[in-house]
Amino acid sequence: MNAIVKDRDERLKMALRSQEKTLEQLQVDVNIIKEWLKNQKHLPEMPHDHMIQNFLLLNKFSIEATKQKLDMYYTLRGVLPEVFENKHPNLPHMQQNMKAIYIFMLPKLTDDGNSIAVMRIASENSNILELDPYMIFAHMYNVVEVRLHEDVALGDICIYDMAYFPIRQIARLNPVLMRKGTIPLEKIYSSRVKAIHILHAPGYAEPLIKLIKQLLNPKLAERVSDIP
Repeated sequence: MNAIVKDRDERLKMALRSQEKTLEQLQVDVNIIKEWLKNQKHLPEMPHDHMIQNFLLLNKFSIEATKQKLDMYYTLRGVLPEVFENKHPNLPHMQQNMKAIYIFMLPKLTDDGNSIAVMRIASENSNILELDPYMIFAHMYNVVEVRLHEDVALGDICIYDMAYFPIRQIARLNPVLMRKGTIPLEKIYSSRVKAIHILHAPGYAEPLIKLIKQLLNPKLAERVSDIP
């Protein structure tokens, strides 16, 4: 049974209707991608059908775009070891991270069929200054990883609640770190993100929000809004 959604089949049907595709057409394209993957000796595994389905949906059934994004999905794991290496969610340091920073999905979709993802520091007593900042990105992408297998990519509305965000964290989130942390979002998942809402941002976080917008491609940056 899926850990995060109970209605994957219904979500898949909704996603297919939105792109005017059938389950049969989806399976044909999944098989095309799997045949291509068999010849990609540099890739480490044959991904699950659910994952291939999601990449097809994310890329509006473009076979070539799906191939490129799947290749990028695996390639970035070697290019960005700071984000992906030694970041399994069961490791003690990642468990500590998950207690300090919550990332969760609301159970119901919006009327448009989008999921709502919420990220926030657990409480004012959460000392995130003890955590490697890259672990925050790793935690986020671990959640995405689970969803690639268990959810369906309709579209995401991301809410980042900056309550309890400490001023000293600003200096740690330098441009190099932020760039590395946002590359997977931009290169692999940007088409999935429909909106990014930042809530309760303290005044001292404004330079960080500005930096994030500068690092993202213009189309994705336009979807970022700061809500007081």
